[in-house]
Amino acid sequence: MLLCAATDTTPHERFSNFQRRSCTGESLPSWLTRTRTAYLKRFVCASWNDPLVDEAEFVNVRPTYARVPYPGGREVTVRLRYLAPCPQVRIVELVRLM
Repeated sequence: MLLCAATDTTPHERFSNFQRRSCTGESLPSWLTRTRTAYLKRFVCASWNDPLVDEAEFVNVRPTYARVPYPGGREVTVRLRYLAPCPQVRIVELVRLM
């Protein structure tokens, strides 16, 4: 399988805006099948210092949406377009290594 190291995606995922169908229906992006954490876009920011994304763990994933639990106990359904892969090495760990 050909994988781009910079974006961690296959060429089909990079060049196509639609998901490729598998034998059983629609398939998930490859980064969603390997990990349970992702960056979730934040739609409301109180100030310009607020981060644009939050790191979230999702419970289950469907081809078009994912279920994300929040600390207060509520669970929200979000579209996959608002999720992005988390980097494997965190920035805090990189600072410690320097």
